[in-house]
Amino acid sequence: MNLSPQETKIIGNVFTCTMYIKCDTTCQDDATNNIHFTILNKGGSLNGVPVSKGDTMDVEIKTGDKLSIIAKPASRVELTNTGNTQITSMCQVTCK
Repeated sequence: MNLSPQETKIIGNVFTCTMYIKCDTTCQDDATNNIHFTILNKGGSLNGVPVSKGDTMDVEIKTGDKLSIIAKPASRVELTNTGNTQITSMCQVTCK
């Protein structure tokens, strides 16, 4: 997934299983950025911190960082890159 500076995306779990997502991140020019997360529906966890509908969290991202996300069925989250450079994530997803 690519997230340009100041770009917002909404992603969700459309499956009936819980998604376990592990992402490796890269920031353009090796800059440090922040992603603002807003939980829109259901919940799960972000880097081991439980989250539920209405919660928000800012996560600092730099090249080489890893994100660990657990998304319950029907959960949705809004992501905003509040930094000045593009963030790229390569993610492995499993459903249990």
